[in-house]
Amino acid sequence: MILSDADLVSAVRRGDRDAFGILVDRHRARAAGLAAAMLGDFGEAEDVAQEALYQAYFGIDRLRDPTRFAEWLCGIAINLAKMALRRRRMTFSLEDLDGGRVPRGLRLEDTTPESEFEAHELRETVRRAIGQLPEDMRAAVWMHYVEGRSYQEIGALFGIAPGTLRVQTHRARHKLREALIGEWGKRVQREEVTMIEVIVQDVLLWLPQDWEPKLAEGEKTYPETPPSEKCAILLKEQDGDRALPIWIGAHEAEMLVLHLAEIQTLRPLTYDFMARLLDAAGVKIDRVSVSALREDTFIATVTIRAGQLMREVDARPSDALNLALRARALIFVDADVMERGKSVRVADAPRTLVERAREEGEAVEEGYAWRSGREIALAQKSVSEDKPC
Repeated sequence: MILSDADLVSAVRRGDRDAFGILVDRHRARAAGLAAAMLGDFGEAEDVAQEALYQAYFGIDRLRDPTRFAEWLCGIAINLAKMALRRRRMTFSLEDLDGGRVPRGLRLEDTTPESEFEAHELRETVRRAIGQLPEDMRAAVWMHYVEGRSYQEIGALFGIAPGTLRVQTHRARHKLREALIGEWGKRVQREEVTMIEVIVQDVLLWLPQDWEPKLAEGEKTYPETPPSEKCAILLKEQDGDRALPIWIGAHEAEMLVLHLAEIQTLRPLTYDFMARLLDAAGVKIDRVSVSALREDTFIATVTIRAGQLMREVDARPSDALNLALRARALIFVDADVMERGKSVRVADAPRTLVERAREEGEAVEEGYAWRSGREIALAQKSVSEDKPC
């Protein structure tokens, strides 16, 4: 037989701790959800929910109506969340929430990187708009429009007459409309941003034309590292022959080349180790984007997901791309960045880079050329077959 909340409260008052455990299972998620709606931080919301349950357990004798345990617990959680907001003096954030209800007919298998990106942008817009509401309006808006609670339920929880609450939420909705219209107006005025899907085509190395790797005879070691001080990664558009060249460091270039050539090492390299750590922690790299070009410096963004939590992290392109390859994540380049970054045709890349250097007055060493790091690594791999590092 399923016991009511009132029966469980009575049992708790008689000293039955298991009865309170059932109450926790029933209502903890809702209390944590309300706290998250106000705080914008799931970790902090869990702490608030835990504290609310602690206070409810030791203060259960103060509950006048045992049938309203859920509302009473949520009221405690809301008050604790308000106190937390006052302590940190931060605006409301829905940073950790990837949305409210799932639209009817939506199937996760039908989603695309583009649709996820658009949904993320929309969520951020709504988050900023809700953050502009007065503190008391935030929880009421969340409960009514996201949880679907009636004005009577919310009014009883906050101690506000349903009619007054209806007026408040109407005003809040009006404020949200004004904020969203303003935000979307700015978005419409901005030039549409197009993300181009790309692949890591190759890593070019500036090497002597006659340089060849040597394998120490009788040693189980990988051939010497190419002595290149200039390295450029080529990001080729998925459905075209343009490629964006990006200068990277020699170490990062070597890590990319080893992965492109599918060369196995005895121990995991740094980026392999990082990818395994993220995977062990349940963190998924959704995509990597070369999203900006500032003062001749490329900026990359790594989008990661852990459950419902999504974050964007700025990174060097060389680091982001090394991780993307190992995580099998999609890679994108902003269309404007592709244009401003002086893209090249893949087949012409070595010659074009030399010509550009000369046009810009740079010294070009005689007897040197841009060579394919992938081809060099594959050749080395065939020489050192079955001889891992």
